[in-house]
Amino acid sequence: MTFDEVAAEIVKNSIRTAYAIDDEIIEPYSDQTGDRKMSKELYASFQKVGCSLELARFTTKKKWDGEQKQNLGKKDLLILDWELSKSEPKYANSLYILHQAIQQPGLPFVCIYTHAPDLDVIAKNIFSYFWFGKEDKDSIERKGNDLLSSLQENIADFDEDKFKEIAVKTLDIIKTPSREKSILKEISTCINEVFGKGAKEIIISEGNTLFSMTELKDILICFSLSSCGYLKSGKKTQRIDIFPIQAIGCQYSFLIDNAIVQIYKKIGPEGSVPPGKLYEHLSQAICKRPHNFVSLLGLEFRNYFRDKAKNLGRELNSIDEDAFLYHQECIKKETDGDDHFSFFMKDIWNSQVTGDWHGHSPKTLEVIEDYKAEHKFDERLTAIIKTQGNDISAPLAYLNKRYSMLRWEPTPPSSLRFGDIFKTSSPEIPYLLCITSHCDCLRPKKINDMFLFVAGKIIATKNGLMTGDEGFQSFIRDDSSNVICLAWEDKPFSLHIETSNLNLLKPVKAKFKNEKIELMYQCTQRENYTQRIANHAFGNAGRVGITFANLKEFKTKKPVPCKNPEGQKCMVKAP
Repeated sequence: MTFDEVAAEIVKNSIRTAYAIDDEIIEPYSDQTGDRKMSKELYASFQKVGCSLELARFTTKKKWDGEQKQNLGKKDLLILDWELSKSEPKYANSLYILHQAIQQPGLPFVCIYTHAPDLDVIAKNIFSYFWFGKEDKDSIERKGNDLLSSLQENIADFDEDKFKEIAVKTLDIIKTPSREKSILKEISTCINEVFGKGAKEIIISEGNTLFSMTELKDILICFSLSSCGYLKSGKKTQRIDIFPIQAIGCQYSFLIDNAIVQIYKKIGPEGSVPPGKLYEHLSQAICKRPHNFVSLLGLEFRNYFRDKAKNLGRELNSIDEDAFLYHQECIKKETDGDDHFSFFMKDIWNSQVTGDWHGHSPKTLEVIEDYKAEHKFDERLTAIIKTQGNDISAPLAYLNKRYSMLRWEPTPPSSLRFGDIFKTSSPEIPYLLCITSHCDCLRPKKINDMFLFVAGKIIATKNGLMTGDEGFQSFIRDDSSNVICLAWEDKPFSLHIETSNLNLLKPVKAKFKNEKIELMYQCTQRENYTQRIANHAFGNAGRVGITFANLKEFKTKKPVPCKNPEGQKCMVKAP
């Protein structure tokens, strides 16, 4: 099979259940009035490809929160009408639902389906909503105002409106993300032509105290969205990752917190997609978008585990209930026995789902060379080697973070886990990794709430990548959402942590060298990565010191001649 054939099959298997939300849609078996033709065609097109489609009419936000919202987590695709309200702004409820949709880890696709004539307006509203959280928006606006003040002070006859007019070109990145570098270069050239080299030096000079180079695009986008009247941040405080992506057959497409969001016209001239063709266009766009390999690999993994999970627990039907409950009763008598039994059962279920995973051959990996050839990866590889990996250091660090950390959110009351990483209030041990064994974490009273840790500190990400898997390190996000590298020491030590009603969402109190410190939970590292660090630390703890007379000062790499007991010459390498 070719990559295109494999991609089409994966996408088809990925979208099995869809959910359409519209204020004019007609639900099955109802006496509602509305767009009957669209409802019928949309429903039939999804049934034709074996995808179950649920139609739901949006009436009020209260009904959505109380009855309809709960269905989001059960679907693979959300089809969302852009204007769900008659009052302005008509799209407010759509953004509200979209925000909830991208927070569902099991919902990979969202389609904005609209009668609106201008998709550009929709794209900019979505981009504005997710690009800035409230804190980011306020910070960037302050830095943008500082930039304007500096330009006004240093550039004669500086025209703020003209500058913002040039900055608006930044929004072209939303439509053609592949041209980001060339668009920013065009803006830089335009600023130089209109205001002279002095303005350009203020904006992009090295050692700029106003803002970092990575913040320049944010400032220009902030000016642009504000000038066009789009700058909003909703009720969310944190910025949510949103990246414009290009897809064949789709004019506007975004990756928002790992969910693919695409915008289509229901009817109209260029770019419109009739209801009967929506599934087909959506599937093709997902298959054909550039830099798609990793996304499709993830979808194939998702499909595999979803199908395996259908059989979960069937083997338990043949187990005698009395024997099972007797076994549970015996474990319950142990300290923290309930937690121990729960862990025991989850381990069995995990084994049932993943039992034959190592024997599975992902189809995506079988066509990886085909994909690399089609997308000319050899040319990109040459560029990577030429820069000695500088351009991909941040993406590589992010890759390490993604596959070495669990996506797990602690819920109170919480228990410490093998692999938990904490940031502390002590400069002597800025980061901690819990290396206490699973069974002791489950039953902390057996160890008198004394947990084993190793301490770590931040090192340069490039150094961590150069060390690779020969080192003992972790890649995590810091408070600013940047990926950092932590190097771990090889000396384990214990801290007393009171586990009664422990809540990892709040600072955890502990004692270090008779000093009270606080531990702030960051994330949890996967077991095999943590086990390797733990083995290294425990191995160092088990070392034995000895003293031998030696000739270390004469140590050399050259062979040293000697004679064996039979008097024959031999060559012995120096220690």
